[in-house]
Amino acid sequence: MYVPTDLCLSISVSTLIPARPVAQASYRPLLFYLITEAVAAWSHAKLTRGQGYRLAATTDVAAFYVKRQNLTRPEEHSLPPLVFLHGIGLGLAPYTGFLDGLAKQHPGRPVIAVQFKHVSMRLTTKIPSVVEIADGVAAFLKSQVG
Repeated sequence: MYVPTDLCLSISVSTLIPARPVAQASYRPLLFYLITEAVAAWSHAKLTRGQGYRLAATTDVAAFYVKRQNLTRPEEHSLPPLVFLHGIGLGLAPYTGFLDGLAKQHPGRPVIAVQFKHVSMRLTTKIPSVVEIADGVAAFLKSQVG
């Protein structure tokens, strides 16, 4: 197909970067946040009391839940952990069954579930950048694995 050169578009960086953020953040009613905090408390209890996870660390970026399983074979000591990062929604609550199944399918490996407050639709004063999130998770993993 022939495209005349005078119809070609010129794209500059200023046209690719919007003048205002694409996603606008806004607060929701207080009842919404009370519900999301109740869901977070339920998932914390389910993970720690019901599934054997422990809250290993809480930072301004995330909460890290770790399940160390009984290692029966020497080769299991060198296996890397399974790391689960949840998506937008109610944090780890919808995934407690999945995490339980994941741990059962890989009995010799530690499982690390990371909960991000800002992605869990919970009230927070800090929304970390992508770099802060990656650095925070990497620092925690380094402290656990070495």
